[in-house]
Amino acid sequence: MKPTLRRYLVSLAAGLALGALLFLDRGGLAAQGDSETYRLLCDAAFVPASMLLCLGLIVFVADDGVFDMFGFAFMRATAVFRSPEMRAAMPKTYYDYHCLKHQKKADCRFLLAAGASLLALAFVFLLLYVTAP
Repeated sequence: MKPTLRRYLVSLAAGLALGALLFLDRGGLAAQGDSETYRLLCDAAFVPASMLLCLGLIVFVADDGVFDMFGFAFMRATAVFRSPEMRAAMPKTYYDYHCLKHQKKADCRFLLAAGASLLALAFVFLLLYVTAP
């Protein structure tokens, strides 16, 4: 199996497992009627969907360099406690640090795809909940 496909499947399986745990924790097996079952399934799909989407968006934003200034400032602040050899190996300017950090792009598509899939599933359960008698 390709490593990229494995990422998609693992993130989707983790979201489904979290949703199943939420469904069981909220008493989904003892639900009274279809309406309550659909409501619990909608909640169980929406929570991991929102978590995966938010995590994917944070990775996307962080990969764009929004948090680089914090990392550079922390690195420079802790340089006092490091050896002279380590300090010499550190990037001297923020531009050097930024270029060093962004040589390879982080992939967040698998998190966004799994979150979007679970969000679509939550929407289907919401429609079933609204139309249930």
